Amino acid sequence: MNKTLLFTIIFVLFGMVVLQAQDVRYGVRAGLNYSQIGGFSFDKVYIEAPDTPDEVPNETAETPDGFEDNRIGFVIGFFADYYFNEKFSIQPEIQFSNQGNKYEELRVNALQLPIVFKYHISDYINVHLGPEVGFKIWEWEKNENFGTFLFSGTVGVGVNITDNFYVNLRYAIGLNDLFEDEAEIIVSRDTQVERIIDGQPTTITITDRNTRIRNLEGKSSYFQLSFGYRL
Repeated sequence: MNKTLLFTIIFVLFGMVVLQAQDVRYGVRAGLNYSQIGGFSFDKVYIEAPDTPDEVPNETAETPDGFEDNRIGFVIGFFADYYFNEKFSIQPEIQFSNQGNKYEELRVNALQLPIVFKYHISDYINVHLGPEVGFKIWEWEKNENFGTFLFSGTVGVGVNITDNFYVNLRYAIGLNDLFEDEAEIIVSRDTQVERIIDGQPTTITITDRNTRIRNLEGKSSYFQLSFGYRL
């Protein structure tokens, strides 16, 4: 069973379950993501000339600053919490989320649809888990190295501060590869050299764009801390 079919079944079951809910509360939440590309791997290749197919491994080339560093981003979203009884509820959400790594071409912004199943340990604490499907936002995200869909599983804990305000901590792990098969990142490297121009020593900058990063693989994952308000 592929992931798309599995998530479709989950969302259909969710619709059926919601019809049995006894109460519902709506709300909004916002916070921070600490994201990374898990299991990140790639190959560095040097192309002898831009117009030729000749290429050689270039594992000694340095990756750009922030290429493998975690990213701190924002999340904001809305939710509906459907209660079946005092112990169990199901919470569908829609949220905008910053993910990926710190390096600009490894950042991805997604519109996500989590569905979390919540067990209320007490009036103040709940634990929850569930699936999450994300869609890359094409209008804002021009980087075509990423696939359109992001499938994840999420688990977390929530603490009610008051009846209306709460804090939530989650961890989400990606279930599908983040990158397209033909994903490629061109690494620009500036080198300063001395030249004699018009009889005068002059420092010029040469930009090398022949190093390419290919065969990128990895899955999106993140820790998320958010604060919410429910009506």
